[in-house]
Amino acid sequence: MKKILIWTVFLLFILDIIIIGSLLVRRAVYAAYPLGYSELVDKYCNEFSVPRSLAYATLKVESGFSPDAVSSAGAIGLMQLMPSTFEEMSELCGDFSDAREIFSPELNVKYGILYLSQLYVRFGRWDFAILAYNAGPNRVEQWIYPQNLDSDGSLLHIPYPETREYLKKVSKAAHKYSNLYDMEDI
Repeated sequence: MKKILIWTVFLLFILDIIIIGSLLVRRAVYAAYPLGYSELVDKYCNEFSVPRSLAYATLKVESGFSPDAVSSAGAIGLMQLMPSTFEEMSELCGDFSDAREIFSPELNVKYGILYLSQLYVRFGRWDFAILAYNAGPNRVEQWIYPQNLDSDGSLLHIPYPETREYLKKVSKAAHKYSNLYDMEDI
């Protein structure tokens, strides 16, 4: 009887370790894919018809949710907008925001999500919109020709390694957000 009790306690101890370990892993996964700026993301994704999973993935990959982020290329803020893109999206909204407001989380998220929406309208595919967000729409247009498209219309060759990796990172993060939080996927 004593042996059974010892084995039962031991098995319960192992079971506790497994449960606690899985909870810690789950918590770490959610922490790695946060829902920062959710009010802004929800508002502008609804307004501009952009999947929330893509907006969160862009925030994560571009700035790591840091409103003060500045890239070596000159992209600024949460959504890493170039000043010219910020001004263009501001004018498109009729806001005519001052370029110094580019660090504003509200405006940076609004114009970044609007820009994703505009790129989707231009290309009709989220993967092309993601590529254009990184490399610029004119470059992506140059890459779209029949010999460079596979049977589902995806690009066979993306000349810029950074842009290839960017597409992989954003797509992976968008899929993760979609699965973790039951969001629309791209």
